[in-house]
Amino acid sequence: MKKSQIKIQNISFSFDDKTIITNMNHVLHAGQRVCLLGDNGEWKTTLLQLITKQRYPQKGNINITGEIAYLEQDIPDKTQSAYDYLMSFVQEREEYKIWMALEDAGCEFDSTLSIQQLSWGQQTKLRLAALFLRESSILILDEPTNHLDEDAIERLLSYIQQYEGLVLFVSHDRRFINQIATHCIEIWQGSINYYTGDYESYEQQKQQRYQKELANFTRQERERKKFENWLALMRQRATVYVDPRLGKLIRSRVKMYDRNFVQNKLHKPWNKKKLTLSTSGGTHSWKMLFRTERRSCSFADKQLFRNLSIDARGTQRILLSGPNGVGKSTFLKNIFATYTQQKTIPWIFVGNNLRIAYFSQHDSLKQSDSSVLDWYTQNVKNHGLEHHIVSQLSLVWIDHLQLRKKMHELSYGQRVKLRFIAMTSQDHDLLILDEPTNHLDISTRESLENMLNSYSGAILLVSHDKWFAAAIRTTDIRHIVDKNILQEPML
Repeated sequence: MKKSQIKIQNISFSFDDKTIITNMNHVLHAGQRVCLLGDNGEWKTTLLQLITKQRYPQKGNINITGEIAYLEQDIPDKTQSAYDYLMSFVQEREEYKIWMALEDAGCEFDSTLSIQQLSWGQQTKLRLAALFLRESSILILDEPTNHLDEDAIERLLSYIQQYEGLVLFVSHDRRFINQIATHCIEIWQGSINYYTGDYESYEQQKQQRYQKELANFTRQERERKKFENWLALMRQRATVYVDPRLGKLIRSRVKMYDRNFVQNKLHKPWNKKKLTLSTSGGTHSWKMLFRTERRSCSFADKQLFRNLSIDARGTQRILLSGPNGVGKSTFLKNIFATYTQQKTIPWIFVGNNLRIAYFSQHDSLKQSDSSVLDWYTQNVKNHGLEHHIVSQLSLVWIDHLQLRKKMHELSYGQRVKLRFIAMTSQDHDLLILDEPTNHLDISTRESLENMLNSYSGAILLVSHDKWFAAAIRTTDIRHIVDKNILQEPML
């Protein structure tokens, strides 16, 4: 086993006068696969940056034993070719390693293309190939499964399971965590809690901890009230009967009260509030939502499908699956463009009198100069007064001081949550969702699952998150195989 260790010694870190981490101590060893859990905005990536020396704590030290390979969430320079990017990780005359890494990561695209020409999933596979090229004894992975297709996720799982060093990763993919995590570390409002086992073990231990803390708090409150009643009774007696022994007893019990209920006061454990999403809609089970003709289809002179035929009706929940780069997102985008009449595509037909919403995996708000408040009032139906807006935005970690922030200044996860709030503020008969869970924390994924399970309309979904797809009951599954769309037999 490779020698590797991360030793965190009493570190504290603040950013913009906000305390992020206080007096953190922990040691991670080779053989451990540790998942760092927490909501969007809980500074998980910041902790990874502290470990990789991209940032430095104001207090304490982080000592590293071993070589780190760090899989970040993005590639800074996307103008270079995929091949040139990988060349930066190897020596001259070692080009053969590049082809091996591309094959191991399942990269089937042209490596001479610039990175910006690749799909999101293909870019993630390219980062995986770069990871496979590096010699290391510590793997640090920041949301490694975002945008990845099932084949690439399986390749990554196999690589990690055979890795002999230490693995520290951030992920919101519950299935992925279950398959590889040996330990979990949760960050919640600056506090850090440690758990052993996978995601399901973490959930059980967390609930047990909450119940124990609640029982201890309830018991202390009961004892405190009983003690206060006794003190009140003794003080009342002392006003009637002058007894030095009673006065001494009361003073002694006041000290005991201070020690037990003031100095060692327990606080009620807090179950964090979840974002509440809800929408309604739906139509008759026989109504045609959209239909595509059985024919060859091309976009931008590239043939994507040889045999494209889907007939969606009523309240169907369709999952469209397939490898990265086969045209799933393009297909969804063109259905919505046909609905909004932005495009006329002769082989796509959309039903009449429908209300359709489209969630794209591409972040359209990244460049927005609108303030949070202006965007919210323009896009969220029945948004209410400003104090109502502040209350709702607090669930996505936006306080009243941030209402004047520009949309592009928010985190990706916050922008995604705002887009969902806007989308679900109106009724829809069909929801078109393109990789909706990418970058979303587990709490918001669960809120989205609850909303979709109570929604009576139709869904067309592209997602590689098997846990999510199963949770919202997508029973009509279509696979893109060799440019054909095949329907999986319905159970």
